[in-house]
Amino acid sequence: MNIIVRTYGGNIIVRPDTTWSRNNDDYFVPDFVDSISWSPVLCVRISRLGKHIAERFAPRYYDGCGKGILLYPENLMDGSEESYACASILDRTSCIVLPEGDLSALTADEKSLIDSALAQASRLCRVRAGDILAVELAAREPLCSRGEGKYRVSKEGASFDILF
Repeated sequence: MNIIVRTYGGNIIVRPDTTWSRNNDDYFVPDFVDSISWSPVLCVRISRLGKHIAERFAPRYYDGCGKGILLYPENLMDGSEESYACASILDRTSCIVLPEGDLSALTADEKSLIDSALAQASRLCRVRAGDILAVELAAREPLCSRGEGKYRVSKEGASFDILF
């Protein structure tokens, strides 16, 4: 199972399932991370295998929706492609509510955004049943830093403490 992310900038990346924090457990920040940023996401659960999915057929490939946030260790990102990839694989940094919501809750704009992202992602990688597609809804913003010691997150259905 992978978490396929369309970044706010429009690129596709894949986070491993080890990044998924499923139970809103507290997040203990590794010693080498000094600050955390975040981005809100809209998510769908992929329900069947697909490759090169046309946008008009995308709704056939997902069956649940949800929201969440993605965390990024800012001090690991120096602007290079490699640093962004490294920052995207830290364990428990994908705080996503299990996508089980009713698809009728999606607005027309959200549905269009998901369909477009799924078509784009499926051109680059095979999507499989159980994968999650997460679309960033805004650019990364600073969230907290080591000097704060403890920070309470309560955003987009996620509710947990970040402990430095």
